[in-house]
Amino acid sequence: MTPALDYTRALLDTPPPGVIPGQLDLTRSDMTDTDCTTWLVTPQTIAAVDDAVDAYGTYAKGFFEFVDGRTTVVGLRVGTGPDRVVARFGDTLVRHPDGRWSVRPATTA
Repeated sequence: MTPALDYTRALLDTPPPGVIPGQLDLTRSDMTDTDCTTWLVTPQTIAAVDDAVDAYGTYAKGFFEFVDGRTTVVGLRVGTGPDRVVARFGDTLVRHPDGRWSVRPATTA
């Protein structure tokens, strides 16, 4: 391998430093798996969450649906192929320690 490739792989294996906007504080959450990294996906945080997912080297893109006669972004699509997940606004996007992604649906009160 080349030094540039080694450097790039090291960057992709390193999580982003510090708290990222939209990332949930698990110390104040009812979630118990603190080894996971989580983000709340909202219209206000989608760009920051997209950047955080990209920092892990995973493809992310807005998820669109036809709403009220218009194509509208309704969440974030993460990954490609059969392992792809969709986090709609209000859902929590989860990155597991083994690199898998999952979604916790928004809870309704």
